[in-house]
Amino acid sequence: MHSPVSYNSEKKIWRGPNKVAWLFNEKANLGRIILSYLARDPRKVAQISDNNGIRMTNRELSSDTEKIAGGLRRRGCQRGDVVGFMARNCHNLTPTLFACFLLEAPTHAMDIHQEENEIYALFSITKPKFIFCDDEKIPLAEKVVKRLHNSPTIIVYGRKVPNYIHIEDLMREGDSDELRKEIYEESCRESEAKYHIIVSSSGTTGPSKAVCVPYQTLLVPHWTKDISSTSTEYLFSFCTLFWSVSYLVLFMSVFQGITRIITTETFSPELYIHIITKYKVTHTIMSPLFLEHILNSPKFTSSSLYPLKYIWVGGNIISEQLLRKLLPHIPSKDLLISYGMSETGGISRYLYDPTRSVNVGFIDPGIEGIVVDEEGRKLGPGEQGEICFKTPYSLFEYMGNPEATAALRDSEGYLHTGDLGYYDEDGYLRIVGRCKDVIKYFMDHVSGSEIERVVGNLPGVFQVAAVGIPDEKCYQLPAVVIVKQEGASIVEKEVSEVVARELPNSHRLRGGVYFIDNYLARDPRKVAQISDNNGIRMTNRELSSDTEKIAGGLRRRGCQRGDVVGFMARNGHNLTPTLFACFLLEAPTHAMDIHQEENEIYGLFSITKPKFIFCDDEKIPLAEKVVKRLHNSPTIIVYGRKVPNYIHIEDLMREG
Repeated sequence: MHSPVSYNSEKKIWRGPNKVAWLFNEKANLGRIILSYLARDPRKVAQISDNNGIRMTNRELSSDTEKIAGGLRRRGCQRGDVVGFMARNCHNLTPTLFACFLLEAPTHAMDIHQEENEIYALFSITKPKFIFCDDEKIPLAEKVVKRLHNSPTIIVYGRKVPNYIHIEDLMREGDSDELRKEIYEESCRESEAKYHIIVSSSGTTGPSKAVCVPYQTLLVPHWTKDISSTSTEYLFSFCTLFWSVSYLVLFMSVFQGITRIITTETFSPELYIHIITKYKVTHTIMSPLFLEHILNSPKFTSSSLYPLKYIWVGGNIISEQLLRKLLPHIPSKDLLISYGMSETGGISRYLYDPTRSVNVGFIDPGIEGIVVDEEGRKLGPGEQGEICFKTPYSLFEYMGNPEATAALRDSEGYLHTGDLGYYDEDGYLRIVGRCKDVIKYFMDHVSGSEIERVVGNLPGVFQVAAVGIPDEKCYQLPAVVIVKQEGASIVEKEVSEVVARELPNSHRLRGGVYFIDNYLARDPRKVAQISDNNGIRMTNRELSSDTEKIAGGLRRRGCQRGDVVGFMARNGHNLTPTLFACFLLEAPTHAMDIHQEENEIYGLFSITKPKFIFCDDEKIPLAEKVVKRLHNSPTIIVYGRKVPNYIHIEDLMREG
């Protein structure tokens, strides 16, 4: 296969194909572009809400867009005013976004599980003039608005609430031919906006920041060809507006003429399978994490993914193991693996080929890439380092953070991703981990996460950490520290040989292999922890004993390897042995913050489905509310005071 990527061996630069010419002016108003596409097939169903069954045609979507734009304009919305969102994916969300694009008012959406301080921190940077929120989010929105100095106007989706503007009120205010004409004439002018969408950074470049993104970054040129379809195709994704990929989903549905299925519910494997089969969804976009949950669901069958023709996976590295699990269920279907960042939009994509090992494909048209070592020296094919890019429509800025904006690019204008990878001889880009996991062996960069992946797959390995042992000649020597599973007979030679066999020479464990069997048993009389609240002092022996009792109690109550154990508890003296018991049983732990509210906790536990929830006695009412909403009926176990009809931690220990 001829590679579309060119490589300049002298400058050590990879370049994607030439940037594709668009069908419209690249400075055209995004809202006007979208409305022109919707007008091509006004009777086509644009979206279907799985919650209430509402089906919206392109004509209805266009009409509501114009009314909402008119209502916002009547209330003073001008070009550049930020519009915030604290809302689920209801049927009115899409026309609101399109209205903002028409007015060139940048959109900034929060995740529905975020708390007051997180929302305030981001909105205090972007200063939205309006905040659209679901009716149940009004109390939270009010708390945020009271802390903001610019007093944004709250507009409500869902139930009508006295003294608040409802989306239907806004649409009535904006239903004016005069306003339509004014807004249309403005939209015909060349856009002067430098950015149209604000998303929060994923955290790979540090603490979450407000990323200002021009629509050209997200509107992939391939999707702007005249390919609007009248065929019956359906698109579904659980992505929320908090992530830039949600906008990609939205644009894909518009420009490819695909009907989008929406839901206000958060992700669950069962709901995903239900929607795919109910609507015969043909296109889906998801993360490897969601895919793992779907494939492991008791509801998953060999026919669960049958309607799908096109599966797009991104947001994280997909493992060979997960692919092996997925591929038997998707014969003759297109699997696209993509790579990108909030700051850049899409960077590369790869239509999976089973004859090749996993990679993220060729870089997109117009993109230029390099790989650099820690000193900033450019590396060639096959050499691992930090991958960096220039894109045609790169990040404009981190709003309110010029220092972070400047720090993201080097002197040549390349954006540093923080990801470790390399280009192979054919120009395929391969991501192997994060630079913070790097062990520097001589002149090579060794990915600690890559070593951990290989060693972690060995039988008998409970936990593994790759480390660098300081060395005067070679900087660092790769080594691993391993916690064995109970009764395991794994030896150093076995570990060293698998690393030597599966990874490059630079990854060999020259620093050694170190085993830890039972750390607490080394000094049983040593005081392990002291509680300042009640003065309880626990020795290693007591901690080990309580760990074994709790593990026994959980096992007696049916806890098996892989069962998730949730926590809604402060740091009481029984918390540590409970965690150690979970580690012993290989039952993943998932803890909530003690200040989280019902909807936030439910949103997360509905994904991980804990079989047990340990909670403080005062958290029982909240835990009960969450449990009633979960379908798997987890068992509540209580710390603190004993409460009638509930299992106490001491009861569990006696059972075990």
